[in-house]
Amino acid sequence: MSKYKKINLILIFKEFFKNYPKEFFFLFLLLVLEGIIATLSVITLVPIADFIVDSNLISPSKVTRHIIIYLDLIKIKPSFFSFGTIFIIANILKGLIEVGIRYSILKIKHVILRGLYFDSLKTFFKAKWIFFSNTDQGLLLNTMNRELNNIGDTLSSFATFAAQIVQIIIYLIIPLWLNPFLTIMSVLLSILFAI
Repeated sequence: MSKYKKINLILIFKEFFKNYPKEFFFLFLLLVLEGIIATLSVITLVPIADFIVDSNLISPSKVTRHIIIYLDLIKIKPSFFSFGTIFIIANILKGLIEVGIRYSILKIKHVILRGLYFDSLKTFFKAKWIFFSNTDQGLLLNTMNRELNNIGDTLSSFATFAAQIVQIIIYLIIPLWLNPFLTIMSVLLSILFAI
C-alpha cells in the first residue's frame, strides 16, 4: 500500500470518528458485549465435557467448579440437562447479539450515508450556476450515488471486520486461559505445519 493511500485511509477513519463518535462507541460496546457472550458460549462447553468424562464430577475443571457454585446458589443440581441448558441459552444470547451487531452496522452505515448525501447536496447548492450548465447533471448525480454507496459499503465492511477481529482475539484468549502450555504448543505446531 502506498503512502498516499495510507494517509487517505487514516483521514477517512479520523473523519468518521470525529463526525460519528456516538455510533462508533455504541458499536464498540456491542463488540465487547458480543465478545463476552461468545466467550461464555464457548466456556459453557467445558462442564458438558467434564460431565461426559465423569458424571460424578469428582475432579472437575475450574470452569465447571465455578458453574457448579452458581448452580448451587439458585438451587439447581448439576446435571447434563442443566449444563446443556446453560450452553443453549449462551448460544441463543450470542446469536441475538450477533444479529443486533449486524443491524447496528447497517443502521450506522445509513446514518453516515445520510450525512454524506446532505453534505454533498449542500455543497452542490452552494455551487455557481456555471458548474451545472457546463456538466452533465445525470452523470454527476449517478457518480455521486455510486461513490457514496461504495463509501457506505466500505465502512460497513470495516465494522464487520472489526467485529471479526474482536471475536478472533477472544477465541484465542479462551484456550490460553484454560491451558496456556497446550495452546502455545498447538499454535507453534500449526505454524510449523503451515510452513
